[in-house]
Amino acid sequence: MLSRARHTFGRWVRRARVVERALVERGAASPRPPSTAAIDGAFEEAARLVAARLALAAVRERLAPGSIRGGGLELDGLGVCLPLARAGPFELHTPELVAERSPLLEDPVALAAALSSSFVDALGPAARLDRVAAELADSVFNLGLALLCASARRVAPPPAPGLVESEQAVVVGHPWHPMTKTRLGLSLRDNLVHAPELLGRAPIVAVDVVEDLSLRSGDADAALAAVFPPPPPGWVRVPALALQARRLPALLGAAWGREARLASVTEKTGRSLLSLRTASLGRRAGVARPLHLKLAMDVITTSARRTVSPMSVANGPHVSALLERIMTRDPLARGRLAIMADVAGAGLSSGRFGDAAAQLGVIVREHPGPLARALAGDDATIWVCAALGERRSDRDEPRCVALCDGYSGDAASRGAAMLRDYVELLAPPLLRLLCAHGVALEAHLQNSLVVFAGGRPRGFVLRDLGGVRLHGPRLARAGHAIELADGSFIATNSAEELRDKLAHVLFHAHLAAVFDWTAQATGADPRAAWAYTRQLVHERLGAWAADPELRADCLADREALLAPRVRAKALLRMRLTGASSDYDYTEVANALAPAPGDDAPRERLLNASGGQGYRP
Repeated sequence: MLSRARHTFGRWVRRARVVERALVERGAASPRPPSTAAIDGAFEEAARLVAARLALAAVRERLAPGSIRGGGLELDGLGVCLPLARAGPFELHTPELVAERSPLLEDPVALAAALSSSFVDALGPAARLDRVAAELADSVFNLGLALLCASARRVAPPPAPGLVESEQAVVVGHPWHPMTKTRLGLSLRDNLVHAPELLGRAPIVAVDVVEDLSLRSGDADAALAAVFPPPPPGWVRVPALALQARRLPALLGAAWGREARLASVTEKTGRSLLSLRTASLGRRAGVARPLHLKLAMDVITTSARRTVSPMSVANGPHVSALLERIMTRDPLARGRLAIMADVAGAGLSSGRFGDAAAQLGVIVREHPGPLARALAGDDATIWVCAALGERRSDRDEPRCVALCDGYSGDAASRGAAMLRDYVELLAPPLLRLLCAHGVALEAHLQNSLVVFAGGRPRGFVLRDLGGVRLHGPRLARAGHAIELADGSFIATNSAEELRDKLAHVLFHAHLAAVFDWTAQATGADPRAAWAYTRQLVHERLGAWAADPELRADCLADREALLAPRVRAKALLRMRLTGASSDYDYTEVANALAPAPGDDAPRERLLNASGGQGYRP
């Protein structure tokens, strides 16, 4: 399977002029096509990285036996050792991609086949080996394109810095998922058009739906009118990606043309953002005001099918209003955090269209610029946090270094000081929302925007409310009420599920990556950053436990978040079993757990880190 993909890869790069198109988009004059060596090298690097992630995930999720020995990960029974560059927290190790290795570690599809008996032993006949092989091959193909274009863009004129530029600079994407670039359901041409790392520009059309068969939430009429002219009376006009609109006649059957139809409007062009199906529309796109549109795209990326469900359409504005009420009443939950609200949504009614309703939907968000300026003033810069490990086009260093420029001292001291500010700005409001209000936000790297000015982080903007968790008992205790669509998976009565959601997004997926990137760029000690984070969690939850109404939950949260071992989301296991909203877990050592005998006070941690922390 991978050999066929490799052959197609080379032909597609040359035929579609993938690199040349990206360079022209960046303003390069007379771009040259990539060499055969560059094309082959990008594909081989992608295959090595995906294979390494597969090996690491298989052992971390207890799907295959293995252990770290002699600086490498030994896969027991295969005679294979994956070289490691460094060990990581939560068993999220960094592979060494240059050293010699077994041929199995050059081909993730072959490695998956070699591990298949272990997968079946662990999961039984539910393991979908054929699907996983296809997803791995697709991930390699698309990651190879991303690596090739990223290498070529380094010689192009630097783009204007900003949010879209940072989103389109992200090359690998998810920090450890083997299927980081899987896009099954997207043709080669559609990937070229939409992929943010290929500088995608998303064509957006509109579909008119009979009003009685539509679903709307928030101030939908006003929000949608900012994108396209109003529809005829009795209809609702729903923006849609052009590629998705082409699929609707087959998906909606007899309803197409009678109850849903393509609108006669001028096509808009949005800038593709990191989630692939979200587009930024500025005034140049012909909209009344800058907006972000989250649109249905029937494609499997990482762990889910990226449509827009009626549940998400209905819930978004309600969750946004809930968070606004909480942050207005509780300054500790607001901190230096802002939420990109889902101001409106529109789509198809599930009552009429069933599962097909998710194939047409939109969630409208305001542009985050005003939120960033409210946090850091008119000179605020905003980047997606997933880009902090990527190199800037105008400076040969990772972007996280730009967040350290406003500190004094050597590089390691500046990096350590920045990480303390980063944690102080991001973690406390998320912890407060968790313990006092029963809300766990989706603070993934791709959903978190860092706002900085003067060479220092000043706050964060979070987006995408479709995967939050809301804990019914804690919401009720805090006096909150919210109306959610029937069957909403974002509602839970499990405190463990609530905590696991926040721990996964904040500690495992977000801070682990930022600490590592900053350590590699500046020499800052990640152990000091984890110690500082541990002390912050301990002190904040302990202080809030002084409130009798919060005491039990704060102490339970602290004990769980700082436990020696914790549950961690098992992403490969989920792909093997087809789980999406219902998570699977593994258990790993906790980077936040105190070391034996570690009762160091906060000041000692500050001194060990070499600077002064942020003080709100």
